[in-house]
Amino acid sequence: MKTKRFNLAYGTRTVEFSLPWPNVVQPEKPLDRPLPVDIEATLRSGLSHPRGDPGWTKRIKPGARVCLVCDDYTRPTPSARILLPLLDALNRKGIQDADMCILVAAGFHREMTAEELSGKYGPEICRRIRIVHHKAEAYDTDLLHLGRTGMGIPIWVHREVLEADISIGIGVVEIHPRAGFAGGCKIVSPGVAGKRTIDATHALPYTCPGVEIGKTEGNPFWQSCVEVARKAGLDAVINVVLNRRNQVIALEVGEPVAAQQAAIDAFKRVNELRFSTKPDLVIASSYPKDQYFGQAMIAGYNAARLVRPGGLRIILGACPEGFGDCAYESDYYERSMAADWSLPQVFVEAMRGEEDACSRNCCAVHRYLEDLKNSDCIFVSDGLPADADFPNLKVVRSLEEAIQEGRRRFSDQATVAVIDKAGMVLPVVMPGANEILEIPS
Repeated sequence: MKTKRFNLAYGTRTVEFSLPWPNVVQPEKPLDRPLPVDIEATLRSGLSHPRGDPGWTKRIKPGARVCLVCDDYTRPTPSARILLPLLDALNRKGIQDADMCILVAAGFHREMTAEELSGKYGPEICRRIRIVHHKAEAYDTDLLHLGRTGMGIPIWVHREVLEADISIGIGVVEIHPRAGFAGGCKIVSPGVAGKRTIDATHALPYTCPGVEIGKTEGNPFWQSCVEVARKAGLDAVINVVLNRRNQVIALEVGEPVAAQQAAIDAFKRVNELRFSTKPDLVIASSYPKDQYFGQAMIAGYNAARLVRPGGLRIILGACPEGFGDCAYESDYYERSMAADWSLPQVFVEAMRGEEDACSRNCCAVHRYLEDLKNSDCIFVSDGLPADADFPNLKVVRSLEEAIQEGRRRFSDQATVAVIDKAGMVLPVVMPGANEILEIPS
């Protein structure tokens, strides 16, 4: 039988394997392959000619207080390479380091270590300006209440954003399973929002239609993020787009919605994978979105968009932090997987808690259970318990074992798609005839 060898990223190493099936479904070629941009030059140009309303640039003057809202260790934004030239540009406008701060947009993630802060933002930046780590439950000290959104979501935002003269979000535009895409206004909500805001927003996937990965228009989750950020006064964002080599191929500066949309367009030109058929089996790597189970799920969601009904997804995710990056999250996912839920909605009613507590994790498991109705899933992971009796989660230690399960289910003529770094791309099934390519020997 003709075979071809493949490589998939897994944690800090690469997994090499061959397929027992000759019929491999290939995506269409991307529209273009742009070269990496010069971050400093592109940033300088963007600050001079920002997208959308440039009114905020007139407030960049001596004495202005600037809050730089930066994403945390869970995002691949090359923050240090952006922050140094940005601070220098602000210094040239008369803003002193003492008048600036970095607000770590941690959402409800754990606090970063000193080593992680230095690696993310750069040791010089950590020495030069104040760094504040957002705590989503610090209602008595850090968070201010701004009322409710049109959908009734309570708005709690970190006071550093509200008290600054200028607030600029710095992050990456990539796929997001609920907001459609990260970047833009999402740096404020959920980035520096209170847990009440985070939980109520994350309840939208099972209370409102339209919440979908890779979609912003008509997506109530994304619309909520925009409304909260505007009420908080987010002035601008600096958003980058990465290819799967973690190279910056676009950098956009300006009004949050306008800059994010331009970055989304750039993302799709590079990272949208267009398929003309739904394969029987999808094998996907979740790296670098594989620190813990909730992150690795993103590759699983993407595979579910692509695989045919009744198919199988095999997801590689090292998950060095196991089920979660804190005891609360780890316990939530483990309890969710340990129970046998008759329907996803039954899970929601049992696990979301009062006033939508736990819903950040609840909506992730809900999506996972919904996908299981159409296709099975096997996780290949060293970080998750492979011998646990989980009715809704099968974990194996080796890709070979998962492929053997696929051989038991499908004939030699089964169709297969292999996606590396599947948490960083957007698979789309296009209308048209099936396109199955015979792999050369």
